[in-house]
Amino acid sequence: MLCGDSDQDGAERLACGGDDCDDGNSGIGPGMAEDCADGLDNDCDELIDGADESCASQPSGCSCEGNIGSGSDASGLALLGVLGMLGMLRRRRGIMG
Repeated sequence: MLCGDSDQDGAERLACGGDDCDDGNSGIGPGMAEDCADGLDNDCDELIDGADESCASQPSGCSCEGNIGSGSDASGLALLGVLGMLGMLRRRRGIMG
């Protein structure tokens, strides 16, 4: 076995004295954010999803760091409400106009 950083994430594999628990996946390694819904130990702390402390503050089971559309549920509901109101106004104009 060759030692080194096969997945180029900056951490060497465990078998070579490093701390990367999956040197074949650059999204898994020490210091990575835990994805609380994928069934993997993304941050190599030997805790998976719900058992990982970092998931306790994420009741949705989602590590939403850096994801598009990761705003709060309240802002999404507000946008949905505005779009609904615009649709109702448009229909009223069509009926009355």
